[in-house]
Amino acid sequence: MIYNFFETNYTLLQFVYGLFFFLMGFAIALHIRIFRNSSNLPLASSLWLLAAFGIIHGLAEWAEVFIPIQSQYISKHTVRVFYIAEDMVVAVSFLFLFYFGVILSVNTLNKYQWLRFLPAGVFVFWLINFIAFPTWISPNMDWWMTASETWTRYLLAFPGAVLSSYALWLQYDSLKSSSNSLVAKNFLYAAMFFGLDALVAGLLVPKADFFPASVINVESFFNTFQIPVHVFRTLCGIAIAVFMIRALEVFELEHRKNLDEARRLNLLCQERNRISRDLHDGIIQNIYAVGLHLENAGYLVKENAEEAQGQMNIALKGLKDVVKNIRNYILDLQPTNFQEADLEKGLTHLIEKFRANSMVHVDFQVRGEATEVPLEICKHLYHITAEALNNIVKHSGANMIETALVFFPEKVELVISDNGQGFDTRILTQTDNSSTHRGLKNMADRSKLAKGTLEIQSERGKGTRIRVTVLKEEIQ
Repeated sequence: MIYNFFETNYTLLQFVYGLFFFLMGFAIALHIRIFRNSSNLPLASSLWLLAAFGIIHGLAEWAEVFIPIQSQYISKHTVRVFYIAEDMVVAVSFLFLFYFGVILSVNTLNKYQWLRFLPAGVFVFWLINFIAFPTWISPNMDWWMTASETWTRYLLAFPGAVLSSYALWLQYDSLKSSSNSLVAKNFLYAAMFFGLDALVAGLLVPKADFFPASVINVESFFNTFQIPVHVFRTLCGIAIAVFMIRALEVFELEHRKNLDEARRLNLLCQERNRISRDLHDGIIQNIYAVGLHLENAGYLVKENAEEAQGQMNIALKGLKDVVKNIRNYILDLQPTNFQEADLEKGLTHLIEKFRANSMVHVDFQVRGEATEVPLEICKHLYHITAEALNNIVKHSGANMIETALVFFPEKVELVISDNGQGFDTRILTQTDNSSTHRGLKNMADRSKLAKGTLEIQSERGKGTRIRVTVLKEEIQ
């Protein structure tokens, strides 16, 4: 009764068996397209072989369903040709499985490279026997078909499933201790069912008159368990397909990890740039000012010792501020250069300090109806002004600087101009990160961070004009 039930539903079992292998191969093929070139996992480079096995093996199993249906419409000779072609396709599918197990094992272990030649050698041996059976051994077509299927399973299916099981177990072993441990279990389950499939699809073959097929075969299995081996093959096929498709999540997890790492590196880069800007615009400028005071003290020490002492006291106070700023950076606090919520007041203090430390006349004007500006934007405009003033002292040779903070109804502008020697603005298009152009780059970066635009106009011998514009809609 059990035999009759399974015999009646054999076609359905065969269709389901082929369906799940085909779906597995198709799902893997879609993932290969997305992750193959971006993944560092050993599985990525060999997964296409498993996809090829799934698709080809599924089609071959479907042939078992459709060839008998078509046999009533075509000649017996054509039917035999179809069955011979089916045997070839089945062998090719198991060859891909064999290659998958070998390549994945070799890539994971990073040794035994010679194993890569094994599947091709075994397939050539199988093909020679496939051709030789009807020519040299027996002209009986039925015997030949049985023998060819038997050796296909012995030579290709069994070692292919065993090596695939081992290779997938290696993936589980490498992932089980990581954050992907839940996904890793899918590799373990897939490895287990590939191992079981090696027995039911590799060792259980049609009965033949040679050992071990004469003893261990599908008939003896049914007589022992009263269940056709095709049931177990179908269950193994379903389980392999389910767990392999679930195991593909490892690529998505790797992709998310790579994205997180990219975000982390991007944040680290942004933080480094921020520290670089703040050090350059704050601490380094303060050290430069200290140097000016010490230089002045060196000139005055013989002529006016009291004035020289005053300059040294100012330098000493500046060094204390530098130490305080460095300590704040170490403690991951904001630098103390600028903490004013009032932009006009902050720029006024900056310019007064600049006037005291340099011999350059600075005119500062505020025009228009003042608007409240967020502290973060104030800080960037403050540092842009400080950078511009220090660049003028160091490089331009100017003796007059005009600075204006202009409040328009729709925008806020900061304009700084001098009557110095000017410079070639073509250096603004260079991507050089050297210290020579670091100040200009910092000004451009801070303008972007303030959600504004920076415009620098300069000609040799005609001075320089710097304009920073921030729209009111960005401020509000």
